Amino acid sequence: KDLNMKNPYIGKVPIQTGEIGDDLAYYFMKSEQVPSVVGLGVLVDGSSMIRKSGGFIVQVMPECDDKALSVLENRIANISSVTSMLESGMTPEDIIKFVMQDFEVDILESIPVEYSCDCSRERMQNAVASLGRKEIQAIIDEQGEAEVVCHFCNTKHKFSKSDLEELLDK
Repeated sequence: KDLNMKNPYIGKVPIQTGEIGDDLAYYFMKSEQVPSVVGLGVLVDGSSMIRKSGGFIVQVMPECDDKALSVLENRIANISSVTSMLESGMTPEDIIKFVMQDFEVDILESIPVEYSCDCSRERMQNAVASLGRKEIQAIIDEQGEAEVVCHFCNTKHKFSKSDLEELLDK
């Protein structure tokens, strides 16, 4: 998880069941101490291509009372699979409203889901600069160039000898 700090937050817990939703719920409980329900589904066509996939995560807030928790537990226990909801054409907003129908739901924002990383050459250059003059000079002397790999997306950012020398001049 990128919290915009020096290093990413990494939480690790052992796999419990092999079911992704169950294992994610276990992760949230053990690593982040947040009781959570995770429901996931995938629709696959005849040629094993994914037609649709989706899911939900419901996390209990600290001030949740026992009555609300009981209502939520009963609701979750009685919903159909996410796969069947996707098959029936439900949107993510429809699914969460259905899952949370016993509660007031306000959709604050709806944005497309995408895999993206906010790494950039400038960010990586700042990381190299943070090594200090002595270390940068050692890289120039020993390797002549540097390569920095983003821990999230594995994008490689290369810095030539002249790039490194420019950093020294700054």
